[in-house]
Amino acid sequence: MVSQRYLIHAISHDSLTSFDTSEYDDDAVEMDYPFKSSDIAVKLVCSCNGLVLLWYDDYPDSKEFFCLWNPATHEYKVIHESPNEFLMEDGGMQAFKYDYKIDDYKLVKVVHQHGDKFPFNLASDVLVNGALHWVLAKWVIVSLNISDERFEVIQLPNEPLESKHLFTNVGVLEGCLCVLASVPEICYNVWVMQEYGIRESWTKRYVITHDRILKHDCFLSLLWSFKNGEILFFIPGNLILYNPMHASIREPNIFIQTHLYATRNYFESLVPLNSGTYVQRLEEEEEE
Repeated sequence: MVSQRYLIHAISHDSLTSFDTSEYDDDAVEMDYPFKSSDIAVKLVCSCNGLVLLWYDDYPDSKEFFCLWNPATHEYKVIHESPNEFLMEDGGMQAFKYDYKIDDYKLVKVVHQHGDKFPFNLASDVLVNGALHWVLAKWVIVSLNISDERFEVIQLPNEPLESKHLFTNVGVLEGCLCVLASVPEICYNVWVMQEYGIRESWTKRYVITHDRILKHDCFLSLLWSFKNGEILFFIPGNLILYNPMHASIREPNIFIQTHLYATRNYFESLVPLNSGTYVQRLEEEEEE
């Protein structure tokens, strides 16, 4: 999680499902991450196999760079500039994923030339069946195969497509690709592709009509589904746990004094970066 004062916090999935709504939860931990003491603007881009991709904007010096970070080992590595120089505003989609065919990682950045339209929903970025997926222009899902580096179009379910519902975000539900379809001010439908690549396998799993969720329309993101049936959503500034059985919501009392800007799922690992550079605790830096 990233807040407007450029702070990164972490909270376990178990804490989210066991919180007490009557009290603030102390499990949101402020983390020491690369260049934290410099107060450089940081964006939490994505994570893969325990590695987190961060993007920094050192305004007003106009220095932009990516950095890989393993929170478990504290190791980090600054990513060297691409020979093709593109600024962040040239395109807002970045992803970092593992390519099993070459046993290495790839940093993906989609860019566009000034003046060109860029209709991707930049909040979407899910990996299913070895490919990244995004919503394009609200009526198309595009996938990028990480190994083959090939774009494809994923066919959407017929019913909401013919009714001209707005497809706002993709996600992963119980290991399957899913898409959120909005009927503005009426409901959100969660469609799941039970067999990847088979259009006929799309199934409408949930119909969400709760006002707290509907008011955020295109800004809703599905983050996680728990064994107890609850679904974790991100809305601007907060997290929401939705219970499909009771059509009810719970909002974790995560004590963060600033606005919640972005969230990503992360699983710990000991994957090395072989950089030899490590994050120091702020207390250690101050002592030096």
